[in-house]
Amino acid sequence: MDHNSDVDFERADADPKLIVSIGVGIAVFVALVPLSIPVFFPQVHQRVEAKPPAISDAAPRLAVHPRDDLARFKGAEDGVLHGYAWIDRDSGIIRIPINQAMEILAKRGPQWPAPTQ
Repeated sequence: MDHNSDVDFERADADPKLIVSIGVGIAVFVALVPLSIPVFFPQVHQRVEAKPPAISDAAPRLAVHPRDDLARFKGAEDGVLHGYAWIDRDSGIIRIPINQAMEILAKRGPQWPAPTQ
């Protein structure tokens, strides 16, 4: 059997008094925390009857017909994406259908504003 002089074992054991002290400290802590809660939170002993939450008129409502709601939502989105509308009439800014906008952009290329200094 080879003897390696670089390998050694621990020559001192853990102090049993320290281990017992730590265990007793943890047990005391665990016992005292529940007993000290009423000192820091005196309302713990007050019994309050639970009431149902107040529902305001602004609260969201359950969707009774979610498929119809989704169809209306998608229809409104399609109207915005595929229709014409004024964005700012005074400045002459309009909204055009997205397909037409993509064709114009593909033909002309993007129009970048001049950099400001």
